[in-house]
Parts: sequence; structure tokens; C-alpha cells
Amino acid sequence: MLNDMKQPNITLGISSCLLGNAVRYDGKHKRSDMICSIFSHLFDFQPFCPEVAIGLGIPRPPIQLVQQKTDEETQGIRVVEVQNRKQDYTVQLTQYAKKTVCTDFTAISGFIFKQSSPSCGMERVKVYKPDGTFLHQRGIGRFAQVIQQQCPLLPVEEAERLIDVKVREHFVQRVYAYYACSLRNGMI
Repeated sequence: MLNDMKQPNITLGISSCLLGNAVRYDGKHKRSDMICSIFSHLFDFQPFCPEVAIGLGIPRPPIQLVQQKTDEETQGIRVVEVQNRKQDYTVQLTQYAKKTVCTDFTAISGFIFKQSSPSCGMERVKVYKPDGTFLHQRGIGRFAQVIQQQCPLLPVEEAERLIDVKVREHFVQRVYAYYACSLRNGMI
């Protein structure tokens, strides 16, 4: 079903490391052979690495989600450096995501996020207490959270879940439907 379906100009946003770009905190990548082989035949990609986009280097100190006092916008979850908890990137990631939606998402018909990432994980991202001890695994990466809030109809999925054929086919169907609707409404 997925073969020979590519139509011109259907673009997915994607976490850059999934395409083999060495943009991770450790200077490595998390290339997904499945995504690069199957999805590259179906769609064009527009890679995003929010951590690099906000000026963090490669390599860089690792970051994580930390539960702190509750505030409306972040629900008390902050994005901070592991070794220097005073270095907080929550505002920068939020601003970058909001700007990206306004400027770079006009041609995006779906998004594939890197699972477990404190910036790009859609769900099940580890959250820690301010003292560094593990709290729970129900967080959402800040960039992914803002994208999902700003574009609630945009088909999104985590790379790891796309291994499942049914999840993959459902995602592809949603992307084509979103693209067709956007085309019909003059959004693309």
C-alpha cells in the first residue's frame, strides 16, 4: 500500500537526527533506516533540530525535563541542563517552536518526532525532580508540545512507533488527508 504513493510537494517535518544528521548532544545521530527508506519514497523531508536552532552547540551538555513549580504555560515542566540546572532552555524552545509554526509550517503536512527527546519527544519522555532523581515518564518534549498545541490537526508520530505497520499506514493516511484538505483550502 505504501509503495508508489508519492505525490509532489508533500513534506514532512522531521527531527533532523532521524535523517542521519549528527546534531545530537553527543555529536551523533539516530538515523532511522526505516524512515529513510520507506518514507523518503513517499514524502519530502524538512529537518528540524530545535536545540541547534536555539544556538546550542554540537556536542553540548545534555538536557532533561524537570518538574518545578507549576506555571500555566509549561505546566511546571522546565527544560534544563543535566549538570547545570540553572541553565534553562524552556523559553527559547517555546519561542522557537511558535516562530517555526508561523514561518516554516506552511508546507508541512505531518511531523515525525524523535522519541524520548526532551525537545522532540511526543510522549513518555522522562521527567526528573529538581534534585535529579527520576519522577515519572509522562513528559512531552517542549518543541513537540508547542507544535501539537499550535497545530492540533497536524498528523504527528514518533519514529519508534512507526515500526508498527498499522501505525505507519494510519499515519500515512492522515498525512495524505491533511495534505488534501490543506490543498483544497488553499493553505499549500
